[in-house]
Amino acid sequence: MRRHEIIVLMALWFYWATPLVLQGQSIRLMCASSLRESIEPLVDQFSRKHQVNIDVLYGSSSLLRNQLQAGATTDLFIFAGETQARWLTQQRMAERYELIGHTRLVILVRPGLALKTLRDLARPGLRLAVADPGVPIGRFTEALLQEAVNQKHLTVTEYEVLHRNVVTRDFSAQNLKNKIQLREADAAFIYRSQWDSGDLIELPVEINPLIPYVAGVTLGSTQAHWGQQWMAFLQSPEAKRKLLERGVQ
Repeated sequence: MRRHEIIVLMALWFYWATPLVLQGQSIRLMCASSLRESIEPLVDQFSRKHQVNIDVLYGSSSLLRNQLQAGATTDLFIFAGETQARWLTQQRMAERYELIGHTRLVILVRPGLALKTLRDLARPGLRLAVADPGVPIGRFTEALLQEAVNQKHLTVTEYEVLHRNVVTRDFSAQNLKNKIQLREADAAFIYRSQWDSGDLIELPVEINPLIPYVAGVTLGSTQAHWGQQWMAFLQSPEAKRKLLERGVQ
């Protein structure tokens, strides 16, 4: 074999070898459960295109952070709100994180109920599902309700009755949605990104600020190559379009 042929073969090997070596490996992703319906099609598309597996663990952003704090490991993360991602950077577990979109809170209503406004949640006897204040969606919900009182969308009395109507406080946004589907609650505060069917009450934007979804790669990841590929994919026009279809702006 001539020298120039050897050089060409070596160049081709270096060009193709790294992706081939990495194909078939697994990446671990911790993802906010409220993005499950939105992120699974993207995970499937990325995995098929690159022949690499993404193992996804869904949960509340704060509970996922607690697992990392207790010693769990992950290559990638997507959190609702910046609090947990900011903690990762402060602890030098991630160098940075990127915004991939926003969502807002909405109220999911059990079919057949004539609920139209936030005030309707103060009807006596109504069963309301909200998140525990220890998780992000719980804190966002309580902040919204307090701002609703401040801006006269709720009276103090309606605010108090609404809280008496709470029949469950969950640690997962997905569980809130399930309460409506199982008819265990009449209404629930969920993220717009979770909605796929059912009646919704949209809330006034002046009391309902945008909630960011942020993503990143951990510094301890052994899959930095695929991590950066995944981050680039999340910022692609195609991924943005699919997220927008799911209510992630």
